Amino acid sequence: MVYKSAVIITGPTTTGKTELAFELVRRAGGGEIICADKLMLFKGFPVSTGLSDTLKNPEIPIYLYQTLNPEEGIPEISDYVSKVNLEVDYILKNNGLPVIEGCSFSYFNNLYYGNNNENSKYFPLIGLKWSNGLDLEKRVEKRIEVAFQEGILDEIKEGLKKGYRNTYIMSNAIGIVPIVEYLDGKISLEDAKKRIFKGVLNIFNDQLEEFLEVPDIKWIENDAFDLSQKAEKILRMLPD
Repeated sequence: MVYKSAVIITGPTTTGKTELAFELVRRAGGGEIICADKLMLFKGFPVSTGLSDTLKNPEIPIYLYQTLNPEEGIPEISDYVSKVNLEVDYILKNNGLPVIEGCSFSYFNNLYYGNNNENSKYFPLIGLKWSNGLDLEKRVEKRIEVAFQEGILDEIKEGLKKGYRNTYIMSNAIGIVPIVEYLDGKISLEDAKKRIFKGVLNIFNDQLEEFLEVPDIKWIENDAFDLSQKAEKILRMLPD
């Protein structure tokens, strides 16, 4: 199949955007996943940013993930959009499906609305949110538990050892800041976990409120089951 546009999958944190993006590329028969999450642009913190699962899928190409050193600044929106435009053109030229996924509002918003009115190159705009029956708090608790099992403490210790304490990622990532406070002896490990838990829920609610105001988002409810069905639904939305 010849693809004519890139899919954007956005929505609040923890909603399963990355998993759906990988399933979509598999179902499409080829393509590439492009990062639209500011924190995932940085090297060295895959567990802290929730990127570790993404790195377990080497069969599908990814773009812009872990391309910045921690001491670098976040790319200007114009630079980000230019890079993505070039990569999307390359993927489409090679008959692949570009899938842009992430929850950084300014990135997806400028791709879709501020990209010289090239909306046709970015369609559909998919929003992913949890179904009403899903227990978000349990999911967040599980993600925190898995992060500690995967070595988030050692990852952050290594970041501090390398002198990254005052970098953007270590000063802003909700999965990092409370653990730094714990390692500094300011709070207990249990309190650090509680702060991460509360912080993720707050970010989720703030992002959902912001995304719900975007009129062109086509919302899909994620119940954590049957990703293939959701991927097929998105493929049917693509322009002929």
